[in-house]
Amino acid sequence: MNKTPEQMRAQAREYRELHRHLTGTVLSEAIEQVALALDRSANALEAELTGTD
Repeated sequence: MNKTPEQMRAQAREYRELHRHLTGTVLSEAIEQVALALDRSANALEAELTGTD
């Protein structure tokens, strides 16, 4: 998976938008966890690309 940090963040936003249209606690939590993981991955990749931690 070769995505830029911005692409990962866009995907996280898409998951959150999907979250708004679905109901159910377990599904909602799972979608939010995926979005958070994408945000963390984007931050880590960005730090790696800029040489910061």
